[in-house]
Amino acid sequence: QAYRYRKVSVSAKATYIRSMPGKNGKKLARVYLGTGVERVAVCDNGWSKVTYEKKGKKGTEKIRDLESG
Repeated sequence: QAYRYRKVSVSAKATYIRSMPGKNGKKLARVYLGTGVERVAVCDNGWSKVTYEKKGKKGTEKIRDLESG
């Protein structure tokens, strides 16, 4: 079953979008509470792959830091 893209928003006070799904991924952008992102996939380790438009950068973010929007 294919994953459906979903608009979500950051539920943490502040967090980072990273280049890889994990704390070792390079920090691409800092995002704040309520920032909207588009979840495009959920990784096996519990992180979500998201698209966030800021200077065209894309990265990954922990799913626990996101909520349905």
